[in-house]
Amino acid sequence: MSEVILDLSRLVSRVRHHTPSGVDRVEMAYARGLHARYGDGLRFAIVHPVGRYGRLPAAKALRFLDMLEERWALEDGDAKPRSLAAVLPALLDLRPEAPRPVPGSVYVQASPHHLTRPDLVRRILTREQARFLCLVHDLIPIDYPEYARPNGAALHQRRIETVAALADGAIVNSAATGESLRPWLEKAGRDVPTHVALLGTHDMPLAVTPNPVPADPYFLCVGTIEPRKNHLLLLNLWRAMAESLPASAVPRLVIVGRRGWENEQVIDMLERCPALVGHVEERNGCSDGALRDLLRGARARCCCRRSRKDSACR
Repeated sequence: MSEVILDLSRLVSRVRHHTPSGVDRVEMAYARGLHARYGDGLRFAIVHPVGRYGRLPAAKALRFLDMLEERWALEDGDAKPRSLAAVLPALLDLRPEAPRPVPGSVYVQASPHHLTRPDLVRRILTREQARFLCLVHDLIPIDYPEYARPNGAALHQRRIETVAALADGAIVNSAATGESLRPWLEKAGRDVPTHVALLGTHDMPLAVTPNPVPADPYFLCVGTIEPRKNHLLLLNLWRAMAESLPASAVPRLVIVGRRGWENEQVIDMLERCPALVGHVEERNGCSDGALRDLLRGARARCCCRRSRKDSACR
């Protein structure tokens, strides 16, 4: 009987971080969802940070996932990752073992981790004698490179070329992503079936005790602070309100997210704009318990995502 092998490389590579990114949450949701479906029949694998590929015993993988979720639930953390020394015991415990391939297995990857290395992916599939099912989050760095890091388009092109060349099936998070992916599959001359599925989600744990939230009415913005999330628009709106309304009439804006890249204008406003003082609060680290309480108490929520045309918040 064939096996389902889930790659957890992304989560292992992020072990030094206090709080998760959106991609981290998706990989966690796939891990929990597939384990709930297949139980002991699910296999786990990683490309270890030292570069070695192999399998993780289920007990070790599940213990690692539990540790991450406990950290996410309780730690606010900060922008500075843990030291390597602090996570070394966990990394040593996650040293992978040589796989015992079962022909016809399905190797599932829910993140873009190591997709820039097609030779590595090809070796993994050969060793596992497996078919490849990959989740494609989007093609925005290629279609709209102005919203990505300077080298983002080239890196993402390598990822998509890997998917087009090697995947036996692709999961896409929207019909729009599927449309963007199709030309790359056609260019590779391969008929790869795609399936639209909403991003995996996993319930936030209930906080043991309530977390403090602003007493006054507030709006909440969740997302990494980077140009494509368009925090600049929100900050300009808040500055306009602060300059034209009585202070008591200006709601608070709470921004939850790490500082990303090429965000000088946004950071300048957060740190140097007098009109925003007392009206805008920045939280670079936020536990799941604290975030859940902030979401519950907010008058409005803005989870910043990239649109196909521009970077406006929705």
